[in-house]
Parts: sequence; structure tokens; C-alpha cells
Amino acid sequence: MDVDVDGLCAASYPSVLQAKYRMKHQLRYGSNSEAAVRQTERAGEYLDTAHALIQQFQATQELLLLEEATLKLIHVIASKLLDLCLGLDPTYQPALDLRAEIAPILQEVQGGDGNVPLLVNGKLSAPLRKALEQLFRRYDRDYDGYLNLAELGQFVVATNGGGRPPLGMLRGLWQTFSPECPQGLSLEGFLDFFVQQSLQEPVETRKDLQKHGFDAKALTRLATV
Repeated sequence: MDVDVDGLCAASYPSVLQAKYRMKHQLRYGSNSEAAVRQTERAGEYLDTAHALIQQFQATQELLLLEEATLKLIHVIASKLLDLCLGLDPTYQPALDLRAEIAPILQEVQGGDGNVPLLVNGKLSAPLRKALEQLFRRYDRDYDGYLNLAELGQFVVATNGGGRPPLGMLRGLWQTFSPECPQGLSLEGFLDFFVQQSLQEPVETRKDLQKHGFDAKALTRLATV
């Protein structure tokens, strides 16, 4: 599948994009506004990440990479449309309601209000990666560096509750995130799963960690565990 990288994502020209964002937000917030700087940097980071992901997809044809790039682009486009709408009418209630609805989701991913970020530039933040590595080792009972079906099943039960999940579901996780590993789900596959979940359902990532004895905000292991 051929993808027009420059057509899909203008991240080939990050300096131009960032200059446009900075100019727009300077007009609204003032030249030294922290909001202008954050918005500019975040948009540039998302576009750069999307561009890199699309290039990786072209080389590997891994659909998960294209999905992640699409989510990044949707975020930038949605933010820009909201900015445009509120720029025309700062009191337009549907746009204000939508921004209020989106803000907590972004806060879960990017951090703020006491929350450590889950992702930074589309990758696991250092605290989240450390927590997930600890969690992986906890369920890797035979210390071989993989979660076999039994170990993966124990992790899923501890996370979601209920009885043992169907083998088909466990095999699906394994084959989706570690298709090249006959031993089971690798650490990198485990981490990749949480990248995808954190992009799509960041609240679930924090809830999952909390169920396993981690602080949902700080992403650190609680002393009682």
C-alpha cells in the first residue's frame, strides 16, 4: 500500500507549521503566553510523530503504525477546528462543551492536574514504561522474558476479573503484538499493547495499573504491594 506522506501529513515542514501555530496563538493569547508555546510545541510534536509513523508503515506495512498516525492527525485537526470555531465566536457553547469533554482525555494522556503523562511524543513515558516493566516481570513466572498463555491468562484475570479468558482471546493478543515470538507475548509486545490502549482509552491504562497496586496518577508502585 502506497501512502502519500507529504499529502497526509505536513510534518515535512515542521518549522512552517509551528510558525503558523505560534502566530495564531500569539494573536489570541499574547506573544509570551505559555498556552501559545504549549500549543505550538504539542502540534509540532504530534505532526512529527505522525510523519515518522507513516514512514515506518510504508517500510513495514504494520497497520497499527498507520492507526497511531491517524489518531495523531485527528488530534491536530480537531484541535485546529476547535480553535477556529472559538476564534470566530469564543462564546459558542457546543465548541466550549466539546473542549471541556476532550480536556480530561488529553490530560490523562499528556499529564496535568497531578497526573504523570502516559505518553510523550507517541511513546510510553519513562514512569509508565518502568511500571509496565515491573508488571510484566511480576507475571513472567518462569523468567524467560515472555508471557506464555497461562501467564498471560493470569494477568488478564487479575486486570479484568472474572474467569479464565478464552484461549482464542489470549492467542489473539499474543499474535497481534508478538507475532514473531513462538514463546509468548514479549515485553515489547506487552508495552506496544499499552501504547495502543493509552492512545485510545487512557483512563483504562490508569485503572489497570491501579488494579495491580500502582498509583494511578504518579504511575509508581504503592508500598503495600
